[in-house]
Amino acid sequence: MDGSRRATLVSKDVGWPNGIAVDHTTNRLYWADAQLSTIEYITLDGKIRKVLLKDEVFHPYSLTVFEDGLYWSDWKTFSLETCNKFTGHKMNAILRENGKHIMGVHAYHPVLATRSKWRLDLFTINQICLKFLCTH
Repeated sequence: MDGSRRATLVSKDVGWPNGIAVDHTTNRLYWADAQLSTIEYITLDGKIRKVLLKDEVFHPYSLTVFEDGLYWSDWKTFSLETCNKFTGHKMNAILRENGKHIMGVHAYHPVLATRSKWRLDLFTINQICLKFLCTH
């Protein structure tokens, strides 16, 4: 992966793409656009682009994907939200931070870390951890 085969997947109808996440199981690239108030995805071959959520998100900032879920922080509602990554259904706020912006959302799981020597016990965990999802 030296960048010699890079390709532009999205160049039109994009405002402020604050967060991106690659889902290797479905070959999709998800992004959160705070200017358009959307969460969208495009297949990695560039053939299918879809708006997954519109008007249900207000200022999406960071996002991650794990299993069937998509998780993102929203700076207008100061919350961590979730929905089904295929349909956008079952949107829930799983955390509200009373005036504090949630800066980063990441899924940590051994399956996701197979290419690195990342180990949970090497980190000092001082953030909120919800099952397999940690935010800080």
